[in-house]
Amino acid sequence: MKNRILAGAIALVSSVALGGCGFIPGSGSGDRTVTVWLMKDSVSPGFLDKFTRSYEEENPSIELEFKIQEWS
Repeated sequence: MKNRILAGAIALVSSVALGGCGFIPGSGSGDRTVTVWLMKDSVSPGFLDKFTRSYEEENPSIELEFKIQEWS
Protein backbone atom coordinates (compact mmCIF):
# COMPACT_ATOMS: atom_id res chain seq x y z
CA MET A 1 0.00 0.00 0.00
CA LYS A 2 2.82 2.41 0.86
CA ASN A 3 4.52 1.72 -2.47
CA ARG A 4 1.28 2.42 -4.30
CA ILE A 5 0.82 5.76 -2.51
CA LEU A 6 4.45 6.69 -3.13
CA ALA A 7 4.15 5.80 -6.82
CA GLY A 8 0.98 7.86 -7.11
CA ALA A 9 2.55 10.82 -5.34
CA ILE A 10 5.59 10.68 -7.61
CA ALA A 11 3.38 10.51 -10.70
CA LEU A 12 1.28 13.42 -9.47
CA VAL A 13 4.23 15.66 -8.66
CA SER A 14 5.98 14.75 -11.92
CA SER A 15 2.87 15.54 -13.96
CA VAL A 16 2.47 18.95 -12.38
CA ALA A 17 6.18 19.76 -12.62
CA LEU A 18 6.43 18.72 -16.27
CA GLY A 19 3.18 20.49 -17.09
CA GLY A 20 4.77 23.76 -16.01
CA CYS A 21 7.69 23.27 -18.41
CA GLY A 22 5.71 23.92 -21.57
CA PHE A 23 5.80 27.23 -23.39
CA ILE A 24 2.56 28.61 -24.73
CA PRO A 25 3.03 31.64 -27.00
CA GLY A 26 1.05 34.68 -25.94
CA SER A 27 0.18 33.37 -22.50
CA GLY A 28 2.23 35.77 -20.42
CA SER A 29 -0.32 36.38 -17.69
CA GLY A 30 -3.71 35.39 -16.41
CA ASP A 31 -5.17 32.39 -14.69
CA ARG A 32 -4.46 28.93 -16.05
CA THR A 33 -5.78 25.45 -15.45
CA VAL A 34 -3.45 22.45 -15.41
CA THR A 35 -5.12 19.09 -16.00
CA VAL A 36 -3.54 16.16 -14.15
CA TRP A 37 -4.52 12.63 -15.19
CA LEU A 38 -4.37 9.97 -12.47
CA MET A 39 -5.22 6.30 -12.34
CA LYS A 40 -8.12 5.36 -10.09
CA ASP A 41 -6.99 4.73 -6.49
CA SER A 42 -3.40 5.83 -7.22
CA VAL A 43 -3.51 8.45 -4.44
CA SER A 44 -5.76 8.94 -1.44
CA PRO A 45 -8.40 11.70 -1.47
CA GLY A 46 -6.74 13.24 1.61
CA PHE A 47 -3.37 13.47 -0.12
CA LEU A 48 -4.97 14.92 -3.24
CA ASP A 49 -6.77 17.64 -1.25
CA LYS A 50 -3.65 18.53 0.73
CA PHE A 51 -1.47 18.61 -2.39
CA THR A 52 -4.00 20.74 -4.30
CA ARG A 53 -4.29 23.31 -1.51
CA SER A 54 -0.52 23.52 -1.10
CA TYR A 55 0.16 23.81 -4.85
CA GLU A 56 -2.53 26.43 -5.45
CA GLU A 57 -1.33 28.51 -2.48
CA GLU A 58 2.17 28.62 -3.97
CA ASN A 59 0.84 29.17 -7.52
CA PRO A 60 -2.26 31.37 -7.18
CA SER A 61 -2.73 31.84 -10.94
CA ILE A 62 -2.83 28.09 -11.60
CA GLU A 63 -5.82 25.88 -10.84
CA LEU A 64 -5.40 22.11 -10.81
CA GLU A 65 -8.02 19.93 -12.47
CA PHE A 66 -7.82 16.19 -11.86
CA LYS A 67 -9.10 13.57 -14.29
CA ILE A 68 -9.37 10.07 -12.85
CA GLN A 69 -8.79 7.23 -15.32
CA GLU A 70 -9.74 3.60 -14.85
CA TRP A 71 -7.98 0.53 -16.18
CA SER A 72 -9.87 -0.84 -19.15
